[in-house]
Amino acid sequence: MRWIKSSWKKLLLAGVSALSLFPASALAQDASGKFVLSHEVQWGGASLAPGEYSYSVEHRAGETVLLRSANGKRGAIVMASSISTVEAPEKTQLLLRNQGGEWFVSSMVLSLDGEELHFAPPAKRPEVAQNANLHPAKLASLSHP
Repeated sequence: MRWIKSSWKKLLLAGVSALSLFPASALAQDASGKFVLSHEVQWGGASLAPGEYSYSVEHRAGETVLLRSANGKRGAIVMASSISTVEAPEKTQLLLRNQGGEWFVSSMVLSLDGEELHFAPPAKRPEVAQNANLHPAKLASLSHP
């Protein structure tokens, strides 16, 4: 009987110790809400047209943001490139930046836990050369003797 009580205590201690190993973000609440875009915005690899959107942040999935348009026709999944801790604002904030005439989401500050999710800017599009003097490529043919 004494052995059983000792085993339960060890099991309980091991369980509590294991919980302390989880990072704080794994225990954080998921965030959700709505926002309105007045112009086209790039967010991760997604292009969002002007309109109303809903979002939810999944902490258990590596700070993944799930987006859905209000009409339900468009959706996107975007992952944060990095995370920092800031003072929690009263409301969740979406920070937009302009690069080369295009707007993109650079970060989202969550009001629940003061996490700032950072997102990579869109990749630059390669410029296409115009009026270039193109020479036909020469191809060598191989044959087996």
